[in-house]
Amino acid sequence: MGPAARSATGGGNVAACRRRHDRSVLTVVPAREAISATPTSSGDSTTYGAGAILASNTSSIPITELAAATSRPAEVIGMHFFNPVPVLQLVEVIRALQTSDETAAAISELAVELGKTPAEANDYPGSVSNRILLPFVNAAADELMEAVAEAEAIDTIAR
Repeated sequence: MGPAARSATGGGNVAACRRRHDRSVLTVVPAREAISATPTSSGDSTTYGAGAILASNTSSIPITELAAATSRPAEVIGMHFFNPVPVLQLVEVIRALQTSDETAAAISELAVELGKTPAEANDYPGSVSNRILLPFVNAAADELMEAVAEAEAIDTIAR
C-alpha cells in the first residue's frame, strides 16, 4: 500500500475497500514512477492484474497520456489526495478522456469509503486545485512586494 492510501485510511488496510468493489486491485502510481515505468500495453494486465484500476496521484502528468500507454485506458484515472492526507478531506478525481463512467464511480465511491470528499474534474494540466491556488499565492507575493502589508498580515488574511 502506498503512502497516500496508507495515510488516507489512517494507517489502516485498503483491502476492506477492495472487497466491496468488483475490482480486485487499486494501484496508486506516483508521478515519478509513472514517468519512468508507465505501464505498456504489453505488460500492464500482467503487472497490475486484469480489471485493476490504475490511479495516479500526479497533478503534473496528463492522465490521458498515462491512459494511452495502457491496453485498458478506460480503467486509468487520477486520484489526487491533498496533504496532509490524514487531515484534508478533498480528493480530486481526474478523468482521462478515455476513463469510463464505471471507473470514475468506483474511485469516487472508494474516496467516500476512505472518509474523503471526491470532486470530479476533467484532465487538464495542473489540476483544478493547483490552477486556483497558484494565482492566489502569486497575488500574495505581489502584495508583499508592493508593501501593501507585512508577510504575517498577508498570511493571516489569506487563511
